[in-house]
Amino acid sequence: MYHIFTPIELKEFVSVLLLKHKDFEDDNEYINDLFNDSISWQRKLISFNHFLSIVIEQLEKRGIDCSNLVQSIYSQVDTCHFEIQEGDIRFLESLFKNDFGSSLTLEEELIEAQNRIEK
Repeated sequence: MYHIFTPIELKEFVSVLLLKHKDFEDDNEYINDLFNDSISWQRKLISFNHFLSIVIEQLEKRGIDCSNLVQSIYSQVDTCHFEIQEGDIRFLESLFKNDFGSSLTLEEELIEAQNRIEK
């Protein structure tokens, strides 16, 4: 099993579990369950470095110190089943093999490309 974070989910994950800046909003409580599954290696969590850069930019604009955030995110790889998709060759091939048409957003196209790799 795996779960690919959307930018909104990643922002919640970072804000609550890494920065401990706030509590989960009610409709995002499931992210904590996903994280617990990843700690026990039952589910792989996947984030795109593109989404991470967006989240960091948003948090910094709100005045939140993100100086240690990148290190904290990458250290998750050592403690749970977590992957940051940085655009490796498998991902790029998956991304460019299929034409999704113009109906999908960039975020949706990235997630679909990763879904093809994980299956």
